[in-house]
Amino acid sequence: MQLLHGAGLATIAMSLGAAAYPYLTVSPKALYISNPEEAVFLDLYNFTRSYTVEHSEYKLACTEDNDATVGTQSLGQHELGLLMDSPWLNLTTTYILQSGTGGVNPKYGTLGGVVLSNYTVMFDFANLFLVSDIPANFSEIINEYPSLVGYEVFDFNNDLLERFYTLSRNVTLLEVNPTLQWYRTLYQYDVARQPPSVTKGASESSNFWWSGDVAAANVEYYVDLLTNGTAN
Repeated sequence: MQLLHGAGLATIAMSLGAAAYPYLTVSPKALYISNPEEAVFLDLYNFTRSYTVEHSEYKLACTEDNDATVGTQSLGQHELGLLMDSPWLNLTTTYILQSGTGGVNPKYGTLGGVVLSNYTVMFDFANLFLVSDIPANFSEIINEYPSLVGYEVFDFNNDLLERFYTLSRNVTLLEVNPTLQWYRTLYQYDVARQPPSVTKGASESSNFWWSGDVAAANVEYYVDLLTNGTAN
């Protein structure tokens, strides 16, 4: 799950046109963004209002007072950009909680665990190097910054993350099924063989799935590059 404060993101927003709701400004206290299958825990809330985001079929469900809002997504980068651009949606004082489906680096976590992100790096851009980015002595790896487009890496609200980590670090998480518990024994790293827990670290986001040591090494290198060596 990722934590960030909306004020930072809202500064990049630009209006795409007239608001779909010209006489309304929705300023939620909390915005939850998750995949559809992960939104079940939100059923306890009474979401009675529905809004459609401009230039898309993307819908937001809100409580009657608009204090809590939920949106489900498949391609988060595109959908989040639409939210930032919406002229009737004010996220400057909103806490945004975003969860995603994926794996974990076995050096830092295990199956069924939760990682609270201090950074999120867009790995899709790792493949978008320009010819001008390639050093003269290039062989296999580029050890210079790529041509940045402005949102390759998000540095989250660390004070908020630490507060959330303090509240959740001792929570007992739901254990995975016996087959996956056995699968843990195959890893060489001790933390990967442990029961699920809450930890902190950087998240990598992409529009494609990957696995294996070689791909993992490239991801670690790219995350380390874009965070100046401060992320795990």
